[in-house]
Amino acid sequence: MTTSLAQPSGATGNQSPIRLGISGASGRLGQALLEAIVHEPSWQLTAAWVAGDDPKRGQETGLAGVRYTALPDANLPDSCIDPANPTYPQVVVDFSSPSALKPLLATLRHWNVPLVSGTTGLGADELAALREASTDIPVLWAPNFSLTVQLMQDFLARLGRVHGDSWQARIDETHRAGKKDAPSGTALALAQALTGSGSDQAGTAANALEKITDLTFALGPVSMQSHRVGQVAGIHEVKITTPGETLILRHEAENPALFARSALQVARWLVQQPAKLYDLKDYIQSVAPRKLV
Repeated sequence: MTTSLAQPSGATGNQSPIRLGISGASGRLGQALLEAIVHEPSWQLTAAWVAGDDPKRGQETGLAGVRYTALPDANLPDSCIDPANPTYPQVVVDFSSPSALKPLLATLRHWNVPLVSGTTGLGADELAALREASTDIPVLWAPNFSLTVQLMQDFLARLGRVHGDSWQARIDETHRAGKKDAPSGTALALAQALTGSGSDQAGTAANALEKITDLTFALGPVSMQSHRVGQVAGIHEVKITTPGETLILRHEAENPALFARSALQVARWLVQQPAKLYDLKDYIQSVAPRKLV
C-alpha cells in the first residue's frame, strides 16, 4: 500500500500543496495541465517530463523554475527520491504516448508514486503493465477524463443489458487532425460498454475490434467511424436503434482544459487510495454513490 503523502483538500492554512509531476508535459493535454495549476495554490509543479528528443527539453515551463526534462531513470539511488525532497512528486498525471508508458510505470513503482493516466492507443503489453504496476502503486487509467462521458458509458452499459440483442449502434467520433490513434479510446470504451465486451479497468477487449478501413471499425453490432478535422478537442455521437425507437447521445468537449481539470480532481483523490487499478467509475462511485431514483 502506498503511503499517503498529500492532504485531501486544497492548500489552505498549514496544509502543503500536492507536488505534481506531468508526463507528456509538452503535449496539448500536458499544456492544459500546466495552465490549470498556474493560479491553483493546492498544486505545486515539481516535474514536467517530455520525450528525450522533444524540442522543449531544457526550456522553462514558466512555473516554479521547473524545466522540461526527460524521465529520470528508474534505478536512481534512493537518496535522489526521498519523499521529503521538495522536488519529489507525490502523484503523476500522464498524457504521453504508449511507448513512454512502460518506462514511466517502472520509475513510479520504484518511487512508490501514484499514477493517473489518460494515454490512449495502448496495446496488450501496456495494458498488462498497468495491471502489474497497480499491485504496488495506485493507478487510475481512463481513455477520457470527462466525468460526463463516464456517466454516459455507464448508461450505455445498462441500455445494452436491458435490450439484449435487439439493438444496433453507430458511433461517430471526431478529433483534431493530428490525433494518431483511431478509433479514439473513448469511442472504443463506449462500444465496449454497449456490448459488454470490455473491462472498465484497462481490459483487453480491443482484440475484438474489426478494422474495415483506416477510419472505419466494428465491434460486434457497433459500427464506428473516425473523423480527423482541424483542432477539434473531441466529439462523440452514439446512435442506438431498437425496434420502434432511436436514441442519439452526443458529447462535445470544448477544449482540453475540461480533461485537465478532471484529471487533477481525480489525482487529488488517488493519493489517498491503496495500491489497486482504478477507473473513473471507482472515483464517481466514491464521491457520488449511485442511488435508486
